[in-house]
Amino acid sequence: MRDILSSIGNKLNRKITVDVSPEEFVFSNRHGTVALDTYLYLKPNTREDYSVLAISEHVDEPSCVKVDLFGPKSMLPDKVLRSRCLEAFLRFGFAKLLNQKMMLRPTVTFRGANSLTDVTGGQQRKVLSDAAKNAGAYTVEFLD
Repeated sequence: MRDILSSIGNKLNRKITVDVSPEEFVFSNRHGTVALDTYLYLKPNTREDYSVLAISEHVDEPSCVKVDLFGPKSMLPDKVLRSRCLEAFLRFGFAKLLNQKMMLRPTVTFRGANSLTDVTGGQQRKVLSDAAKNAGAYTVEFLD
């Protein structure tokens, strides 16, 4: 019985590997690969509220704000946290790779997280782990 439950769990468990660099994250699993440049655009809804307009796609709209997640510190609007932007970016990458809205929480393995050391002040594992879990990851692992 235990073997049957383990087999079912392994089939349902979604595993995602994310190859990390400051310029691009590459999301992959046994079914495919999705590469995303590490920026997004925010669109103002109200004076203090923003929504994500585009992820890893250029937008030519003057009212939008480009957020480079790991590039030179881009100016963020007041009340917008870079960690929330990273969560939205990861959630989008997971969903695009899985080709659906996430129903089952994936196990996510980050490779190359140390490439973010300069930008995260040595906190890259915490930053990525927190953002991935908030974006829907069940567990987070690191290979460096």
